Amino acid sequence: MHITARPGWSHESTELDSGALCSQVLHCLLEVVSAFHIGRGGTSMSYMGKGVTKSATLCLRHLAHEMATYSDDKNWARLWSHQQQKSDPSRSVAAGDSGLVWMLTLWAYRDPEVRAAGLGIAVALTSTESGRIVMTSHCKHIPGGIWGAAFSILLDQAECSMVRQQAALLLVNMTSQTMPCGSVELEQNVWQGPIVTDTEFEVSLVGLTALLALIHHSQFYHEMLVLLCNFYAQPTIQPVSALEVPVSHLSTSGSDSTLSTVAEFGTDGLQSTSGSNQLRSKSRGRIHQTSVSSSSKTRHSTIEPGTANSSSSTLTGEQLEYQSIATPSLVSSVCHFLRNLVILAPQDTFTCLRKDSYVQVLTNMVDTNLLDAYMTEMEEGCSDQLELVFCDLLHMYSAILDLLRACVVYDTPIRQELLGNEDFIRSTAALLTIRFEGSVDVEGSCHTLWSSVLSFLTVLLQLQGASALHSFTMAGHTLWTSISETVCTVLKKRLHPGQDPV
Repeated sequence: MHITARPGWSHESTELDSGALCSQVLHCLLEVVSAFHIGRGGTSMSYMGKGVTKSATLCLRHLAHEMATYSDDKNWARLWSHQQQKSDPSRSVAAGDSGLVWMLTLWAYRDPEVRAAGLGIAVALTSTESGRIVMTSHCKHIPGGIWGAAFSILLDQAECSMVRQQAALLLVNMTSQTMPCGSVELEQNVWQGPIVTDTEFEVSLVGLTALLALIHHSQFYHEMLVLLCNFYAQPTIQPVSALEVPVSHLSTSGSDSTLSTVAEFGTDGLQSTSGSNQLRSKSRGRIHQTSVSSSSKTRHSTIEPGTANSSSSTLTGEQLEYQSIATPSLVSSVCHFLRNLVILAPQDTFTCLRKDSYVQVLTNMVDTNLLDAYMTEMEEGCSDQLELVFCDLLHMYSAILDLLRACVVYDTPIRQELLGNEDFIRSTAALLTIRFEGSVDVEGSCHTLWSSVLSFLTVLLQLQGASALHSFTMAGHTLWTSISETVCTVLKKRLHPGQDPV
């Protein structure tokens, strides 16, 4: 697992070329994963099987990324269709138990890491058109196909964030190219998107028409609004004393294998009345206060998600609602998917975004104070945990701005709404002042964010001209020195890529 986690490992063999080595490793790993799921009652009969399945699944995810990045074969995804060998009577299976059945079992595994890794394999496979066709053809036997599975996982508010994130990324890949629109199925081996049957009119919907039907039938936009309400920006989930917190202030987050209790993002935030939980470090306190403020601002601008029943004075398992939190990475993935929807079906998407006040929600999430709090703590004593969340926040802001940039290009009312929001323009300009000299990952995330900010502001200037310039001038007049330093850094790095900017 440690070997396959290193990018480019397949090119380090002196005996086999990259393609042959990946094929051999793939065949062995598929045999291992299939052995614990077919003909043996899954992992319920074997404690050893749980660890083997987890390690093999993570290796498969690394392998999928390796092949997606370095393989010269454009049809490499077809190699992942696994046919069980019937020479062994104890492992004989029906003809239908082949192909990608081994992967589908991972999506319902009890361990969230295995579920996330299983979906991550599908994300890598669907990064190419041939991979998307392979995945779609091998998932026809499950209810709703691959589209139904991805939507059901993403919309499951009780599922953990890392699993929902992979489901969102799967939908991002599935919507990354144009698809037909109508009710006529195309020939095989041609990408045509989802296919659903309209039982009322007894017709099949294909491509974009089917996708929009799935989105509206599943109340996708409402569920994503609930997801954004549960945005959580702290590096860890602090425990809550379930016996001392009123039921009306309690929600829970968990999956089949993990359960953690979190309080509502109100003015009190996450806190416990027990003495041990009150002893927090100053670093967590600063980030906690800033993230609670940011989350409260987002929550107050949207609907209130369901909370536990407040009519009872005691807590029981039946009275608690299990509500998943939304991490920055999950929000980023959802924004990427929404951006694809804006490009594929702008009119329908804008109608839904305006109806549910998505623009206001997303602009309220851009908060440089939260980034400043993280940078302060990392300067005092950087930890890998803080750095990971900091990078995730940078990518989330970048994804939000990329989504809003697409909205600005296609929709004039949204463009005018953003220009009239002085606080948002000021916060966006302030993102150009975010600089932290840390690891390569942190610096790369900062550069990605700067690129998104500059692209967003450039589009506004190109489309609105003088009015946009006036808004930028009024909102960022105190930030010009820091912004100019960032622009100089970007230009120097572009002109002299091999040298560190002075």
